[in-house]
Amino acid sequence: MKIDIVLPWVDGGDPVWASKKLHYQNNGDGDIDYSETQELNGNEKYRDSGTLKYVLRSIVKYAPWVNHIYLVTDHQVPDWLTTDSPLLTVVNHDEYIPKKWLPTFSSNPIILNSFRINNLSEHFILFNDDMILNANVKPTDFFKNDGLPVDIGVYSVIPSFEDFSHLILNNTIVVNKHFSKWTGIKSNFLVF
Repeated sequence: MKIDIVLPWVDGGDPVWASKKLHYQNNGDGDIDYSETQELNGNEKYRDSGTLKYVLRSIVKYAPWVNHIYLVTDHQVPDWLTTDSPLLTVVNHDEYIPKKWLPTFSSNPIILNSFRINNLSEHFILFNDDMILNANVKPTDFFKNDGLPVDIGVYSVIPSFEDFSHLILNNTIVVNKHFSKWTGIKSNFLVF
């Protein structure tokens, strides 16, 4: 079975990209209130920690069976990256994400549309630029012999076994709709 890797990456320090992000945050398209997402959309989410080259090297060294690596980005390529490798394809967001959802600065649509990448194998592993392999891995670490994933990132419903539990859950949902836990945690970080 052929197994590819999808590796989303962004350089938040790129002035062209940062200007584009700022433009859409300030002007938007009328449908999204970016002020509500600022805490989750801060610049720290887009920092390039300089690990991409080590991620790529670790894949080549510890997972030589990988069929192809798709580096997913928004028209950004690190200066040091040689893009003529037959193992690597740089894929821009506008090459696979429908235009009506672009531009995007959220990892959710970038990842959720991965299946649209041209020539992507049915079996692929989603990596991130902070996932560095440090030992040999085998295809069976990720996929069973029948092709099903060894594990999947789907959250299951947490059943409520007590009469009172659903009240706590519902109340938490209502509170979280009106108050930001991130603001609360930040402003009370050292309060015990």
